[in-house]
Amino acid sequence: MTDEKNPLQAVIDVLEPLDSDHRQRVVSAAMTYLGESLAPSQKNKGGTAEPQNKFDAGDYPPRVQAWITQNKLTQEQLENVFHKTGAAYSIIAVVPGSGSTGVLNNYLLVGITRFLETGDPSFDDQSGRNACKSAGCYQGGNHAKYMSQKGNALSGDVKAGWSITQPGLIQAAKLIVEMQPKNG
Repeated sequence: MTDEKNPLQAVIDVLEPLDSDHRQRVVSAAMTYLGESLAPSQKNKGGTAEPQNKFDAGDYPPRVQAWITQNKLTQEQLENVFHKTGAAYSIIAVVPGSGSTGVLNNYLLVGITRFLETGDPSFDDQSGRNACKSAGCYQGGNHAKYMSQKGNALSGDVKAGWSITQPGLIQAAKLIVEMQPKNG
């Protein structure tokens, strides 16, 4: 008997070094080759296929799917804050806060855009600064001071970049919920 790997581990070993977009293309191509679909067609009551939402849950890396579920986020909530173009996400909502709160909120949301794209909430400092500039809360002289007040939401530094910690992921989910449009 040959020494066979667990099929799941073999697939993981092949996919792990690839970026998220490439992983999805490879898995989709393999499923197509095998004559299968990744997601069964969802039918509405009239029997016709429902249009696929641009934020289809299958588009998210597994870690992101778990975060969405744990924090009870909805597609609508994500769509009110982020826009997806191709594989990239951008912030489309007005980010609340000024001073250190505004800076932290922008950095958290930048990290979430990367998280949605790749499953890794890491990003470079310049992306965070650019978001702050776009939101009007960047104050060059105070920026370092504001970042020193980040608490445990982020780890890293200006040179190495930032990553959202587990407490930061929870804080970001709460921020997304708070950013929802008010009815009436």
